[in-house]
Amino acid sequence: MEVNSKNWIDEATPQLLKHKGTNQTPSLVVVHYSVTKTVAGAVKALNKRKLSYHLFIAKDGTLFQTRRLTETAAHPGRSNWKRQSNIKDTSTHQRGSIGICFMNMGFAIPAGNPASQTHVGKLKYFPTDPSMQRWDKYTDEQLHTCQEVIEAIGEKFTITEIVGHHDIAIGGKFDPGPQYDFDEANDLAQASPGMGFKTNVKLKKPGDTLSIRQEPNRKSKKLGALNLGDELHVRSIAYGPPKKSISGGTNKKKRWLTVWASVDVDESNTHAGFVHMGGLASTPLIPMLQAKLPKL
Repeated sequence: MEVNSKNWIDEATPQLLKHKGTNQTPSLVVVHYSVTKTVAGAVKALNKRKLSYHLFIAKDGTLFQTRRLTETAAHPGRSNWKRQSNIKDTSTHQRGSIGICFMNMGFAIPAGNPASQTHVGKLKYFPTDPSMQRWDKYTDEQLHTCQEVIEAIGEKFTITEIVGHHDIAIGGKFDPGPQYDFDEANDLAQASPGMGFKTNVKLKKPGDTLSIRQEPNRKSKKLGALNLGDELHVRSIAYGPPKKSISGGTNKKKRWLTVWASVDVDESNTHAGFVHMGGLASTPLIPMLQAKLPKL
């Protein structure tokens, strides 16, 4: 596959959507699933909601493209990923990202789904959620096409990382789920990824510790603890409903910033768990939200 001079992939079939974007220079690739079985179903749902992806991958591996890769698509919604500053409730990675969408039902599969079409696995951010243990399986053809697409995109643009929608909208979206191999995909990236916002633990007194939790809540399993002064990197701040957020809201959106952040604690560029940001010396939040963090 190859991205041509018009920023279309030569092998892709055009499939236009009603939503139109603006110019961008992509540096991030975000992988999704559609919660539909077919491209036609995805197009109908997206046009109704004025949303969009750059690329669709059908079950048989056929690739569809909705716009040039240097045009924004309305695919990530409220999202944040390794931002160094100025994160607010309305932050989004819509500009600067390419959205790839598998035709796939995700964890919204019927109980009788054949075993051959079912992937059993746990989402790393919510491993104990009983509703997210069985997933609609991606086909080999889809996975092969996706790898070819990412390789072609990487040869055209300086891509720093390939992530899931579940990475940049933790708690708000759960696609593409646990079966997609991001390590393999990121081997094709042409630039080194950042580590995320660097800070250190700031507690009330030296004897205190900051818990690392399995999921973004105080009742979740404790995976470890950090001491006063320990360094870490904030990868992504989790989302939740208004009542569990920092700033709340009056509309029906489910994605509001919470006090919980996915962190890397050893510069391995991996999710170590969640910490309460009230125990951090600083965060990439805008000052108003930083000031509202509850104290430990």
